[in-house]
Amino acid sequence: MTAADMGATGIELGVEHALRQVLDRLAEPLGRAWVVGDVGSGRSTLAARLVEELAPRAWIVDLADLEEPDAPIGGFFSAAAWLPDVSSRQACLRDWPSLGDAAHTLDTEARRCASGTRFTLMVKVPDSWEASPAGADDDLAFASAARGRALLCGLARAEHLRIVWLTSRTAMPELVGGDSLDPIPLPAPRNALALLRTVSWGPYRDAADRLHAAAADVAEPSPLAVRLAVAVVALGGRVDVAAQRLGEARAPALRMLADDLAERLASNVACSQAVSRLLLARREISRSEVAALVGVPSEHVPLVTDCVGYGERAVRVSPPIRDPLRRKKGLRLSADDLERAHRSLADYHAKLDGAPVIADTERDGTRAWLERMHHRAHCEPSGDLDLPCRELYWDRGRYLSIEQRAFAEAAKVYDACLDRFPDDGYSQHYLAYNLERAGRKRERAEQAFREAVRLDCTNPWWNSRLATFLLGQGRLRAARKAWREALDNVDPDGARTGRDGWLADHFHYWVARGFLEAGSAADALGVLRAVPEDVVAASQRLRGLRQQILDAVEADAIGEAVYPPHAPTDRRWREPVALPREHDGAPRERWFPGKIVALGDDGVRLVYAARLDDGTYETSATLVDMESWQKMDFPDPAVGTFVELGIYRGGSRRVCRTDDEWAAWRKTAEGEAERLPSADLPLAYFDRWRSPT
Repeated sequence: MTAADMGATGIELGVEHALRQVLDRLAEPLGRAWVVGDVGSGRSTLAARLVEELAPRAWIVDLADLEEPDAPIGGFFSAAAWLPDVSSRQACLRDWPSLGDAAHTLDTEARRCASGTRFTLMVKVPDSWEASPAGADDDLAFASAARGRALLCGLARAEHLRIVWLTSRTAMPELVGGDSLDPIPLPAPRNALALLRTVSWGPYRDAADRLHAAAADVAEPSPLAVRLAVAVVALGGRVDVAAQRLGEARAPALRMLADDLAERLASNVACSQAVSRLLLARREISRSEVAALVGVPSEHVPLVTDCVGYGERAVRVSPPIRDPLRRKKGLRLSADDLERAHRSLADYHAKLDGAPVIADTERDGTRAWLERMHHRAHCEPSGDLDLPCRELYWDRGRYLSIEQRAFAEAAKVYDACLDRFPDDGYSQHYLAYNLERAGRKRERAEQAFREAVRLDCTNPWWNSRLATFLLGQGRLRAARKAWREALDNVDPDGARTGRDGWLADHFHYWVARGFLEAGSAADALGVLRAVPEDVVAASQRLRGLRQQILDAVEADAIGEAVYPPHAPTDRRWREPVALPREHDGAPRERWFPGKIVALGDDGVRLVYAARLDDGTYETSATLVDMESWQKMDFPDPAVGTFVELGIYRGGSRRVCRTDDEWAAWRKTAEGEAERLPSADLPLAYFDRWRSPT
């Protein structure tokens, strides 16, 4: 937070009050304090003040967002880099399979260096670190969340370090070691509109003045929203709309203003590219260099120094601004521009660390070294792979695999990681994944998939992807065995699956889909039947997959699909959706779902079916001659059309198409929670059809 922000938003007293409380807590034997506050409430300012008060035995650990592969290890390196003894730093600045062990080593080395007076760490924890591994949407998020929690827990247990945690107001106590700490609150910023008068704004002065006049009646907007609103107005947005946005609650105001800004940037290529380059920077950039580094036009320098990014000496982008802007499709650089931007950022950080290896760095130079290696990974993917920790290999490999789709090159990166760190299950898995995608070394890929499971047998992704890999090879028997072993590894008694839908969404789902795509619908149903009904009903994609599986199982049992795939399986066989109750005055006596399977000069051939009381099916076929067909008011018959066949009193027949009716029914029923077949519903068609091979 800048001095102008501090003065304008009236939070000096809150910071001063919190400072005194924190110093009192640090004087206690535990040496712990927990400060909570919103963005803009002065957490960074408080941390800087504490460093001044406790110098030289205190430093700030500014954790990166957990979405970054190196965020946990980078946080640990940032904590260790300030140890005054070279050998202590070098003992820490290396790879750590367990960040809990890393934190213990840091604590030990801190005691050795401290000579009686404990060091103090100010640990700034972003909101993203609040997510637990069980809420992760992908395997990297899962690994990062687990390693992040291990680091925080290790620091919380440190005996020879004093810790000040700085988090959002929504952080739970377990994030900082449990409920033994009472949080010290920082008040929310007030009078943020004063920024429109106290910040210089340069070429954006007129936009700030017009916004100040238009928003005079707005009460307590977010300082971040005020900054975005100035950018929107300066780029030609309507000042009354921007003022209206400031009157919204903080989160929606930021989202709407981010949308407005992205819309304005769409018509200004130079500014759009400058903002896109700025968003690539994970850490602060010197205010004196940022404009030239991102290439912003001179008349729009405040866009990057005071609006999207801000800071007195160094400019950084706050996560509530960065995250929504990063998701905008319009804020994308071409491949060449992206490479150049990463190279420029790598060169900028290289000037700050000045060391060939991380073990020779210290203090802020360590963090600059990590940033240099991150940006090099995105512009020099074939460069030196002698890296100090596994996460930096992950960063390179992920970029090559996901961004560049250079699977063979990505496999080389993970192979290089395993040469140094053979116990890394993540790299074993992604070596296999990228070899498979590249269509190379199938045996080596299988070996790596199995080794990943061996190294981390409870990981749901490693287990499920071994099974789906085998399915992709057409090895059903081996895939069934792998799935049984996966269940024993991950959820042997089914308790995790029954508690919530996360495991089913990220474990059962992929294997069931793999069996379905491999042509074994019965095996797919077997996987999904292990998931409780309420868990499936609560997941949109599990419900959708169940529909596909039951449709495929039914089609296999009948020998031909007689319902459209989107016709809900629990609504089938009840009553017709298209046939009239009467035809030519005769009531309907029987009806059957069916499909047109052939057309010829002799007529239209239908396959139709009936479901019997025991859950099995009886399938029949009939040929309707063209003369009879033309009397049915069914123009332009086509192979593959789903129909209903009605038999009416006196023997007359009627055929009606059903696709449109089922589509209309599904639209009106959208949002209904479907049910799995109940336990007592005969599924003889499933068990009888299931292949023994």
